[in-house]
Amino acid sequence: MTDVADNGSYPYVTGKKHYQSNIPLVTSKSFQSGEYILSFVKKEITQGAPYMRLQGSDGFMLLDTKTIPLNNEWEYWEFSFEVNWGSSIITVDKYGADFFIDDIRLRPMNSIMKTWHYKPSIGILSETDNNHKTTFYEYDGFGRLKLIKDQDGNLVKRFQYKYMNQ
Repeated sequence: MTDVADNGSYPYVTGKKHYQSNIPLVTSKSFQSGEYILSFVKKEITQGAPYMRLQGSDGFMLLDTKTIPLNNEWEYWEFSFEVNWGSSIITVDKYGADFFIDDIRLRPMNSIMKTWHYKPSIGILSETDNNHKTTFYEYDGFGRLKLIKDQDGNLVKRFQYKYMNQ
């Protein structure tokens, strides 16, 4: 993961770190037999035709690959695969253009996953559901929830606080 300065111009979807694709994205061992989903979001940072592939050792079978544009910068990628017996080695390689990767998730096929980005002493900054839809939370100077925004930055709810007798 790469540290990123918090300058308000985030090159990542959630959190304060992202992965830059100059080495294989995922290398994992010791899978139990079953079907899995590997998903992440990707943003190109150099020109070219990026190509990604998921490969594995004996007992591995790729079931499906899909990509969905999230906005004009980020794309959602999902690989579905099956491991027929344990200890398959799974690797995602990239070819062509370099890109940022964020919100990497690996889960069993029939499971549901929800992730949060949390800042200590403040609270939840973002929440991503099973369909990869992210909700963002903003706080005021006193640490109180101020705004809730959807993944496109649209205001969902605004909170206003008043002192008693004000």
